[in-house]
Amino acid sequence: RVKPTLVVFNSILGASTRAAEKGDAGGEVVERLLSEMRRMGVAPDLTFFGSCMSLLAAASLEGRASSREAKRIIEQCRAAGLAPTPEMYRLWVKVLSNEVLRGKGSARDGTKVLDFMRSVGAYVTPQVYCSVLDLVSRAALHSRGSVGDAEAILADMAENEVTLTEQALCSYLQVARAEGGKTAAVSAWNVFAASPPKVRSQRAFTLLISVLARSGQRKTAWALIDVLRSTGVQPNTYVYNAALSAAPDAASLLELHAKMEAEG
Repeated sequence: RVKPTLVVFNSILGASTRAAEKGDAGGEVVERLLSEMRRMGVAPDLTFFGSCMSLLAAASLEGRASSREAKRIIEQCRAAGLAPTPEMYRLWVKVLSNEVLRGKGSARDGTKVLDFMRSVGAYVTPQVYCSVLDLVSRAALHSRGSVGDAEAILADMAENEVTLTEQALCSYLQVARAEGGKTAAVSAWNVFAASPPKVRSQRAFTLLISVLARSGQRKTAWALIDVLRSTGVQPNTYVYNAALSAAPDAASLLELHAKMEAEG
């Protein structure tokens, strides 16, 4: 009988991850494979542990994997003398984020991952920060996260000299949109105004217009169309759709419609 090697187990895990993406496999596959590897004396490597996190992230979309399982993989990886990659930590946050979508957990769960990473000396990458901000935006939809939570993440980034990216800015603005209200809109405006011009993408403008419109500040939201044009960036369909919902009156709607037709 041929003894299975790490390559064989990695292949099985890869196929299981594809099954998890279709909702046909869950976190139990990971534990079963690790148990079988221990029994056969096959030591998992960093690639295997990383693939375990990919499977758990995919399975969590259907509620078939938990953040507890994800954390256990991180701990087992470290116990094996291996340093989890930033992508593995990002996937842990993704599992948490999917739980939040189902109404379980809160924004605090994301910051716990950041705390854990620092406790073990792991560098928090911009991608991990963005994932945590995304988690906060999902938590805000269930009133379990707030602009205050997102601002704490931005402050953490600044303290650790992590540059604000376009993705991070947009994730923050999504939190403000989910929370709604004038206070969130003011905070969103301040963060946007203080951000580097290079990260103020069409998507960022679209989100800010939406945040302002939802808080009743339609004239300010409307004016952002001209601000965007002044940067040399032509508004796209998404910007125009957001602007239409922010139009302060019927005349403005007609004016915007005429501009859209003129620009094709």
